Parts: sequence; C-alpha cells; structure tokens
Amino acid sequence: MSKRGRKVAIFSEREKPSGLPELAKVHLAGVADSATLTRPRVRLKRVPWLLPTWAQAQAWPRLILIRRGVPLTEALLAHELAHVDQWRRLGPVVFVWRYCLDFWRYGYTDHPLEEEARAAAADPIYRRWARLLLQEHGRDSSLQTTILSGST
Repeated sequence: MSKRGRKVAIFSEREKPSGLPELAKVHLAGVADSATLTRPRVRLKRVPWLLPTWAQAQAWPRLILIRRGVPLTEALLAHELAHVDQWRRLGPVVFVWRYCLDFWRYGYTDHPLEEEARAAAADPIYRRWARLLLQEHGRDSSLQTTILSGST
C-alpha cells in the first residue's frame, strides 16, 4: 500500500513477475557459469547533470547515468538495476508511457515504478546483484564508462 492508501499494482496477476527478476537470474547465473550464458550488458556512465536536476541517477534500457559527485553505492545501484529490469519487462514504449502517466497521476514519491525500485534497493536479490557488479568492477568513484556485466 502507498501512503495514499491505494494498492500498488504495477502488473496484472498474469504479467506479474515471480521471485527473482528475470534479468537478475540471467546475470547471477552468468556469474556462476559465464561460458554457457551471454549476460546482459549494462553500461554505467558519469554525467555532469541530469534532468530532473535533483536526480542522483537515471536508468535507461542498458545504461545507468550517475551524476558526478554522487557516490556509487550498493543501494543506489540496486534501485537503478530495478529500473533496467522494468525497461526490459515493459518494453521501451510502455515503460515511458507508464512512467510519464504515473508521474503525472501520483508524483515521484507515490509513483508505482519508483516504489518498486525503492523496494528493490532493500531487496536481498537486487542488493546481491549490485554487490556482485561492484565487486566485479570496483568502487571507482572516478568511473566514466564501465561495462558492468556481459561480454561483447
């Protein structure tokens, strides 16, 4: 339930993902056996600013933009990985349409996709995924562009 008392239902029962997010499953399986799986690629790039200006980071289908000066933490990366997974699950057209419509309806705080991403920031599965990526590539705060997972 959100603060306004409405149920948070991002997916119908038919399309609701169960358990471990599919993209995380592929990544975690790929960490164990990279020879048999092609892992999804997610690029991370530092940028001087973002719109909206208060945003610390922003996720696109296979790219996470992080504003310069913002520390790359496990929680922040888990939150943004949830958005990457949302892009994949919903597809670009539906994701953008739903994000804009729900932003207009509920604002940022009660936005269903943001509520899901905030929950992912504390979820052990997304945290593990973020921790593995951070371990794989270090916590380099001067990071400009890094391939977080996958091979070319």
